Amino acid sequence: MKSKFTQVVRVKKQVLDKIEAKLVLARSNIVTCENNVLFATQTLSKFDMPRSGSASDLRQNLELLKIMRDELKGLKERLELAKKELIHLNHQHKNASLDYEKMKYLEQEDFKTEIKRVQREQSAALDEFAVMKFASRSNEAIKEVVDA
Repeated sequence: MKSKFTQVVRVKKQVLDKIEAKLVLARSNIVTCENNVLFATQTLSKFDMPRSGSASDLRQNLELLKIMRDELKGLKERLELAKKELIHLNHQHKNASLDYEKMKYLEQEDFKTEIKRVQREQSAALDEFAVMKFASRSNEAIKEVVDA
């Protein structure tokens, strides 16, 4: 059975499903970013500065250390951005879920109203049939009395 809300419910469900898919991707992205930050932090902590050598070697190592720190900073910024995106998607999911539930409720109420209307029509038809049956039996009884 279809109601005037069936199409809207289907569209709201599709929107909700799309947001849920985006949520899964966002959570996966956060895990990836966290792993990258952890790996970069471990790599940075394992880096040893040379204790002796030429000034150019020292400059190269300092530059490499600076690049590694900048990369770690960029990874942390990407992680924070991914977390903000997750918060945003959670908010969208909450709103989409509420909209979907509202439309689903309205659809169910519309179904209930339609079922009650059909039941009233069936009840009226049965009442009319019973009255007609009663009237035909009454007419038969009157004819028997008149004929007798």
